[in-house]
Amino acid sequence: MLLQEISRWIPRNQRFLFFSLVCSWFCSLLLFLFEGGKLSFVLLFIVTLLTLYPMLLERWSGIANIKGTRDSIVERIEAGATLHLKTRFEVPGFWPITYVFVKDQLYHHHDGLSILESSFVPNYYRRGEIEYTIENIRRGSYYFGETECSTGDIFNLFHHKKKLHLRVRFHVYPKTITIPYWNLSQTKNFVSHSHNWALNKKETTHLDGIREYVEGDRLSQIHWKATAKTGELKSKEFERESLPTVWLVIDRNYLAYTNEEHFELAVSCVASIIKYVRNKGMIIGLLSIGDKATYFEPKRDVSYSYLIDKHLLHIQMDGSIKIHEVLKDPRLKLEQGSIMAIITPKSNEELFNQFKWLKRMNVKPYHFWIQKNRDDISSKHWLRKMKVEGIRVYSIPTLRNLATEIGRD
Repeated sequence: MLLQEISRWIPRNQRFLFFSLVCSWFCSLLLFLFEGGKLSFVLLFIVTLLTLYPMLLERWSGIANIKGTRDSIVERIEAGATLHLKTRFEVPGFWPITYVFVKDQLYHHHDGLSILESSFVPNYYRRGEIEYTIENIRRGSYYFGETECSTGDIFNLFHHKKKLHLRVRFHVYPKTITIPYWNLSQTKNFVSHSHNWALNKKETTHLDGIREYVEGDRLSQIHWKATAKTGELKSKEFERESLPTVWLVIDRNYLAYTNEEHFELAVSCVASIIKYVRNKGMIIGLLSIGDKATYFEPKRDVSYSYLIDKHLLHIQMDGSIKIHEVLKDPRLKLEQGSIMAIITPKSNEELFNQFKWLKRMNVKPYHFWIQKNRDDISSKHWLRKMKVEGIRVYSIPTLRNLATEIGRD
């Protein structure tokens, strides 16, 4: 019964070592009983200490009752940033501990499990903290699994462990860049609509929703019922006239991209455009066809655009449908004067014909060309051909070029 109880708290991979010490203790005891003398007594004393030490360490080290708290992440994190994560620990008890080794499980929605390891030396109050620094973090959803804390004896022979569940979830959004200005009235057939939009970009009397109070809002704009319910100032959101619909279509065909980095550039372009359109209060819609088709009907609601942001967290280049076929999707409700931003590295005759068809439908198409090399002959030919048709092409070899290309208009 005693051996079963000891086996329960001694780790399986350390049981042989522990029972070897127990056997050594019995041998030393027999030597002392039958031989006697100072040497056998000293040997028995030393072996007794070595045998009792791991049991005392397990009982009074406090590692079995260790407590931990992990800082939550509240700020928005974008891909490529450096993330700092702090975790604080407290070890109850009084038995001296030389160190605590920490092993964390971090899960990514696509890449799966990765192991983070660190250690700390408890201070006088038996507390300590660790900090993980994750550089160039990837886009996606993350969460922490089990946290394993372990300590050992001064000889590093016996180890005692405790598993904690310090669950923290966080999201890493696509990297974005601020677009200062986007001229949406370049061609003649779009000037009249853009002029009308600029003249009538003022609020109607039709209530569209409720938003946070912004300093400078008139007293008549405050939504008193919502303010009373929430305890915070809320303002009325009114519809705006003549705002064009902005459609975003991203190419997720796995054959269109050379590598993951190439596709991440396309996702960052989409996220940056959404950020610009949201700040301008324009209506936005998205069509994203990969392994599964995702369709966001055009809406102006700010919270709706954040749903699109959530979708961009998890998309992969897992589609098999080519971009010119995606543009024929019946869910794309093409209204006259609407804007369509097509984000793709492709440049072929089928796509060119689709661009021309969009123009005939009085839709303003833009090609955000995720192209690494724009100086070769085929690239120059594509740019020339699109210019003749009056279709704007933004050549985007890097995300920084997105703002400079759009700013040239």
